Amino acid sequence: MMNFKQIYDGWTNLLRDKFDVLDEDVKKQAIARLEICYACPMITNGICDRNKREAAVKNFTYGKEKRFSGRVYKGCGCNLAAKTRTPEAKCPLGKW
Repeated sequence: MMNFKQIYDGWTNLLRDKFDVLDEDVKKQAIARLEICYACPMITNGICDRNKREAAVKNFTYGKEKRFSGRVYKGCGCNLAAKTRTPEAKCPLGKW
């Protein structure tokens, strides 16, 4: 689960992007992440669906949890437009 600061940063950056004042590097990173997300079967209406499961693509730490390549995990439930604009955020499957 993301912490409050990441959630706040994501929504703030989404608003900054709407008003065209978002940092260019964050914007480029968000676009690259969204391309990955929109190709993922776990997405439902712009949300990383908690009711869907897929295998992680690498070993990594997600929050405080160690995740392993090939093991199946649920979606995070986040709005991807906001989450992808949070530089510290991670995909629950390790795709970015």
